[in-house]
Amino acid sequence: MPTSGGSCECSWSDSSFLSGSCGNTGGLAFFMSLVDLVIRSQCSVTDPCRRATGRRSFPAGPVYPEELDFVVVGGGVAGSVVASRLSEVAGWTVGLLEAGPEEPSATSVPAFASAAMGTDLDWRYLTEPQGNACLGTGGICAWPRGKMLGGTGAMTGMMYSRGHRRVYDGWRDSGVVGWGYEDVLPYFKKSERNKNTDMVEP
Repeated sequence: MPTSGGSCECSWSDSSFLSGSCGNTGGLAFFMSLVDLVIRSQCSVTDPCRRATGRRSFPAGPVYPEELDFVVVGGGVAGSVVASRLSEVAGWTVGLLEAGPEEPSATSVPAFASAAMGTDLDWRYLTEPQGNACLGTGGICAWPRGKMLGGTGAMTGMMYSRGHRRVYDGWRDSGVVGWGYEDVLPYFKKSERNKNTDMVEP
C-alpha cells in the first residue's frame, strides 16, 4: 500500500464498506468509495504491521490443530482480550472464532465508525416491540452489534465509558464478592492505559 511516506512493510486484505452505507445515491456513493480508498491506502491509518498476528489463510479449506485448550467465540472487545490473556500462558493453545472480517480501516476514523451500522459488518438485530420506546419506528429499534474483529467496539467512534459505580456496588451488595466498583476500578485503569494523567484524572 503506497503512501506519501513510502510503502507499508506489511500487507493485509482490507475491506471496504463506506460506499455501501450510502444506498443508491450515485455521486455520494462514488465519493465515499474514493474516501474509503484514500483511508485504506494510508499506512498510518491501516497500520497493517500491528494487526492481529497468527492469522492464516487456507485456500483449500481450514486446517486447525486437532485440540485446543480454549476456544473463545466472538472476537469483540471482550473475546479478543480473553483470548489474548489466555495465550499469555506458556503451553496453552487458544482459538478465537469471529464470524466477520478484520476491522476495516475506515472504522478507525471516528466520523465513519457508525457508517458500519446496517451493513454486513452489523448483525442487524432489532429490539422487541415495546410501547414506551422507539415510538417513531413502530416500537422497534435497530440494535447495532458489530460483526467483525473488535465487535461493537469498532462501531462506537472511539467513545468509551466506565461502568457506573452504583451497578458494581449493587452486585457487591447482592453477594457477588470481588465485583464492587473499587474492586474492578484497577482493571478499568489497566485497560485504559491512560498516558495523559495531567489532562485526564485516572
